[in-house]
Amino acid sequence: MRKFGIRSTGAMASAMVLAAFLAACSSSSTSSTSSGSSSGSSTGSGSSATPVSVRVISYPGSDSSWLAYIAQQQGYFKSNGLNVSFVSLPAGAQATAALVGGSVDIAVLDSNNVAPLLAQGQKYKLLINAVTNFWAIVGNKSLAGKSLSQVVTALKSQSVDVPSVGGTGGRQLQAIFSAYGPSAGAVKLVADPTNASLTSGSVQAAMTDTIGACRLTTLGYPEIMNFVNPPQSKSSYPAGVQSLIGLAGLGYWSTASWADKYPAAVGHFQQAIEQATAWAKNPANAGTVAALLRKSAFNLPSLTDSQWATCVGRVTAAFSNSYTASDAATWNKIVKSSGLADSLPPTTQWLATGIPQS
Repeated sequence: MRKFGIRSTGAMASAMVLAAFLAACSSSSTSSTSSGSSSGSSTGSGSSATPVSVRVISYPGSDSSWLAYIAQQQGYFKSNGLNVSFVSLPAGAQATAALVGGSVDIAVLDSNNVAPLLAQGQKYKLLINAVTNFWAIVGNKSLAGKSLSQVVTALKSQSVDVPSVGGTGGRQLQAIFSAYGPSAGAVKLVADPTNASLTSGSVQAAMTDTIGACRLTTLGYPEIMNFVNPPQSKSSYPAGVQSLIGLAGLGYWSTASWADKYPAAVGHFQQAIEQATAWAKNPANAGTVAALLRKSAFNLPSLTDSQWATCVGRVTAAFSNSYTASDAATWNKIVKSSGLADSLPPTTQWLATGIPQS
């Protein structure tokens, strides 16, 4: 495989440092959602007669894990011959490390996390996409009613919360600034996945996921930008922002060796995720989805039932299983412009067979 140049990245450094540790101790952080913690059936059939045990990353408190949780709770994994157990880790850097170290089989990540590995010639497969770009900008209360361009001007040289300084949220915030004229460095990034810095008044805004935006908006903080449902028409934004709207976001990745060993299981995993997506996005199931997640560890007890139902609807609206050539081209530009890698390999090397393209 052709080797691609790579520049420094915090996520990659974290991954390589943590991989050996997580490979040794992941069993202690595996939840009891279902039995089995290693890839099972050597036949790779994925059939109900010889189910394949699959270890999948789960992020506590994050809506990034909702789709796999729904697939588990609704029995789609089981009906497709998969015995799924969840391994809880805090964020993408640790999940990337676990995938590198072999302590999980499938990790929910975005192309930002995996790009350095692919660019080095390491072999990983995107099995299926999970959600479109779900990031949202929530500002302090003085920013209410302002457009995105006005907020960019107001936040120049100010501090903004991001889940991690080297993560996708921070990089996309910098891309937004570049799209409107100021340099990427015009905004100061503060690593705070809880958004406590915003509620305490230490920063002026937060780049957060949908569930984080739900928490903040119910406290009266204004949402400035939502990439799933932007407040203005897509054409009204500069090209650099337009490319982020509807972009394939988090997806389910495995090593190429795992995908090659269990080709049937890959197809059955794709089918289970597509079934869960279709069920969750069906308007007739909205109340059932909200009730299911209300009883889960992902519940936000501070939200009323009505607020919770609205929040769940916002999360499920982002569920999308396709990963197109346009998505790949956009991610290639992102990883190149942010210094993650000189380029991504051709998609034929890392898109799994059967992944939806539209």
